[in-house]
Amino acid sequence: MSEDKRCIDEKIDEIHEILGDDKNEKTIFEIVDSDDKKMLTLKSGSWNSSEPWFGVDGDQNLHTMVSIKSLTKFIESYRNLARENFDLRLERSIAQHLPIDFGDVWTVCMDEIRRIALENPKSTTLNIDLNEIVSKVKQDHPNLFIDLERVRRGNL
Repeated sequence: MSEDKRCIDEKIDEIHEILGDDKNEKTIFEIVDSDDKKMLTLKSGSWNSSEPWFGVDGDQNLHTMVSIKSLTKFIESYRNLARENFDLRLERSIAQHLPIDFGDVWTVCMDEIRRIALENPKSTTLNIDLNEIVSKVKQDHPNLFIDLERVRRGNL
């Protein structure tokens, strides 16, 4: 077995392990260039086995093939994870500023984020410092947060 083949097999095994799919057979195909066509030749596994399928081209580059259904599920999972991560980071930022009513502060912060997004309509991603957003909301709406100085002075 050549060094390239061993390296590709190790990469395929690693991906299969990450996906938690080591029980199922691995479909591996070779991508053969001929004139203006590419031909896929099954090397191991089956065309009916689970995804992803792994392809090796003439330069020993590893490729994967998945259905649109699987790709869509993956993208949706990623979006959900990104949203959960955003929500957790915003929750932490808000909590550090001692809100009186968490829900009200969340709503005002989300309005501020929407305002920033609307000001940058051509941007596909925004670099937003959530602590900065919450600090601005606290400065603009101090009544939404506990004022520790007033509490220390006994002026509730």
